[in-house]
Amino acid sequence: MGQVINYKCNSCDFKFKEENKEFYFNEDLTEFKEEMCLFLTFKEIAKSPINGLVHITYCDNCDMFIKTYTITKNETKLTEKEVEDLILKSSKDTEFLGKKLEKLVLLNYDRENKRYINCPECGKDLLKTLTHKSNCPNCENGKILAFGFECVD
Repeated sequence: MGQVINYKCNSCDFKFKEENKEFYFNEDLTEFKEEMCLFLTFKEIAKSPINGLVHITYCDNCDMFIKTYTITKNETKLTEKEVEDLILKSSKDTEFLGKKLEKLVLLNYDRENKRYINCPECGKDLLKTLTHKSNCPNCENGKILAFGFECVD
């Protein structure tokens, strides 16, 4: 079952929806998708040789969003570097909500469950995903607050 969380800033008109997405490739690694894990997509995601979680966070030092791909499954003979390159090449996003989007692949999927990441530009410690009471990426004065939650299937 997928979920959507609606956020808004308590100081400006900034709003966004976070859809808890997963990424996956088809069996021959020629198609890359980012979708919510729903009843209709669960089988495709489960049979994928490479899949994982997608999160978006924001660095206020660099004024950019960071999309992380956390690998939860790799049943290929590809090295970690080859998997990282394949994900970065396959993901076409360059912006999120009108701001620069940097991409980062977390390869230590089976060794550690990181809650924090380092900004790839400035090195600042960041939560892996925007959450309730994160600093607003739009006005930087307010906090983003969760105001709605939807379950989707």
